[in-house]
Amino acid sequence: LHLCDRRQRQMCIRDRVTGIQLTVNSSFCTISWDALDDVDGYEIMISSPGEEDQFQTCLSNKTALNYVPGASYRVRGFKDYYGTSVYGEFSNSVSS
Repeated sequence: LHLCDRRQRQMCIRDRVTGIQLTVNSSFCTISWDALDDVDGYEIMISSPGEEDQFQTCLSNKTALNYVPGASYRVRGFKDYYGTSVYGEFSNSVSS
């Protein structure tokens, strides 16, 4: 994890998650992506038409979620610094 400017407390664009894949089953979906070096975890943003965005935190680069038809998913890494989470940029989205 490289910090562009510690005062801004944000991760660099080069720390963006890539390689996102979504596998859909009838009741759940599995989302996976290329792991980032030196992060404490990942945050997934789930966007559904007409609904508020939902966020889920996970520690690995693969997780199963409830299937939501028409939803899109974006992922970003985070690193904890003395009780403060520093988030990277969200990835491009994948849709179910």
